[in-house]
Amino acid sequence: VALGVFVAMGWRSRRGNRMEVASCVASVVHGSAAVLVSFKVLAAEVLLSGWAIDLANSNSTLGDFFLRFSTGYFLFDSVQLLFHDPNALFLLHHFAVCSMMYSSLVLGVGNHTPLVLAFFGEVTSPCLNLWLIMRDGQDQSRLLKQSFLFYSPFFTVFYAVVRMMLAPFVIFYITVFWARLLVDGASPLGPWLTLFWIALANGGLIVRNLVGTTLDVLIYRG
Repeated sequence: VALGVFVAMGWRSRRGNRMEVASCVASVVHGSAAVLVSFKVLAAEVLLSGWAIDLANSNSTLGDFFLRFSTGYFLFDSVQLLFHDPNALFLLHHFAVCSMMYSSLVLGVGNHTPLVLAFFGEVTSPCLNLWLIMRDGQDQSRLLKQSFLFYSPFFTVFYAVVRMMLAPFVIFYITVFWARLLVDGASPLGPWLTLFWIALANGGLIVRNLVGTTLDVLIYRG
């Protein structure tokens, strides 16, 4: 966040919105950290048990550290959104993320579920925010403009594939996993919280991935 503010202080945005640039830089930092940590934790699980990742695991120390770090970021970003750019879609997303992460921390189980969601949710975040920074600064630098024009087609394809093709498959896997535990009465979350997690995951897919991706393309094109 401090790095984002530092960068934005010298940024003459064509929209005059330095806070947006600062937020983008902070999001790049968080998204990069989220992808690296979640990949490390999940890769270790894959090596131990194959591709059948246990989403109802007992929490690992590194996984819990990430959940605390990420929850703090989303809370800060929610405050920033409330004061500078109220956006119901993003606030709803942040509430859902914080609810799942905090409940996993309190119960000490299931942190693989938010880690999987974080990986597929944040793997596009640094790319998106780099795209926004280049778009916003293309009138300041010829290099930024050329980079923006070169980067945009590749970013658009990557973003659409992850958000609209891979994400639905991941949500389906998560839903089936927790639904089976719920039916068998074996969910460590209990029935109501299990249903809540399933609803959060599927709500996030519908609102953020399918609807949000379309809005991103329309809002951020120019």
